[in-house]
Amino acid sequence: MNPIVVAFPFVECIHALIVAAVLLVANHTWIMTSTELTRVHFRLFASPEEWAASGTCRQDASEEGLRELERRHNTHRNTTENTVYFILLSMYGIASYLTISVFV
Repeated sequence: MNPIVVAFPFVECIHALIVAAVLLVANHTWIMTSTELTRVHFRLFASPEEWAASGTCRQDASEEGLRELERRHNTHRNTTENTVYFILLSMYGIASYLTISVFV
């Protein structure tokens, strides 16, 4: 009987995960930048304290600005969900590769 050998996945798999992670970070950075630019463009604020400090309230904001901000928030939620799925599938893929390596 052969001894159990635990090893990392192929180098190509690690490279693919690194590239995917970099793309996810770049996408997240763009979404957050886009959200902040939308806030600045339409004079929208993130917290009640910011609204109070600006001397305006949410009801004074334009409908278009609120719609655009909601679109950015939905995009962020979708990206977060996709990131969670990506991480879970990556962990499953690495775990299944390690399991296969152990039995070979």
